[in-house]
Amino acid sequence: MVFSLIKGKGRLIWIITLFLTFGFSFFFVFLQFVSSDALIPWGSNTTINSSLPDVGDSSALSVFTKDGWLYLISGNAAGTFNGFVYNSSLDWEVNTTINSSLPDIGTYSAPSVFTKDGWLYLISGNSVGTFNGFVYNSSLDWEVNTTINSSLPDVGDYSTPSVFTKDGWVYLISGNNAGTFSGFVNSFSSETTPPTFTNMVNLTFDNVTQVIKDIDATDGTAVDSFWINDTTYFQINRSGYFKNSTQLNLGIYWLNVSVNDTLNNLNSEVFWVNITSVVSGNCWIVSAGKIEVPPTCRFELNTLGAFTI
Repeated sequence: MVFSLIKGKGRLIWIITLFLTFGFSFFFVFLQFVSSDALIPWGSNTTINSSLPDVGDSSALSVFTKDGWLYLISGNAAGTFNGFVYNSSLDWEVNTTINSSLPDIGTYSAPSVFTKDGWLYLISGNSVGTFNGFVYNSSLDWEVNTTINSSLPDVGDYSTPSVFTKDGWVYLISGNNAGTFSGFVNSFSSETTPPTFTNMVNLTFDNVTQVIKDIDATDGTAVDSFWINDTTYFQINRSGYFKNSTQLNLGIYWLNVSVNDTLNNLNSEVFWVNITSVVSGNCWIVSAGKIEVPPTCRFELNTLGAFTI
């Protein structure tokens, strides 16, 4: 009876040992079989490889979408940026707008691109550990964002930021050459008041005088740039210097001028430019007489010794 019990226990232990040895082996073989069939392995993509050129040592890229298009921006050891767009031919091509509007920010640029409140932002690290911020403006190029630059401190050499959103907040985590991480949250002010125009008036000029006006605005953060809706006849630079860019016909030109601040709060205002004609005629100098002319008249000495006005 005792022998039979020991014998029975020995058989049970042997069965358990056999199950543990071969059962788990079978399980891992089965898992490997399922994994190799169910998961798609990474392979080389010849379209990417052939259409993306060498951009310099230590390339560090960020890929994003805008208006249904896929873009890629890469940094390199020289600190410059290289932009590409995924075109309708399904390969990458150089994007000159990105390349011309993003400046050199120091060696080993490492960009990260993200969206906030419908605006596209880029933050890049560099070899000295500082951050450089840009925003994609209404003129469709990248411009410096002073709020980003002033609020993100130096985190150590070779900063490599990554930006993401969670629960409506914007987060940034950056590494460095020491292997440590630096985290930031909501680096942007919540100020939503747009700039205010301070000297907007309607303008009247004659048709021989160039239209020139310095348009000014104030803002609680900082005024960023100006632009205008009619670029056929007029132009305005980022600081508000407004002028006509071609000869204007007589009449009234209705215009819409816009200004934003560094937080992309926008304001617009409508005004008009009225172009009038110059009064002209002949006037002879009389020794005992008095000549009165409109203030817009111009005097030109002709060959007969007379003034034309």
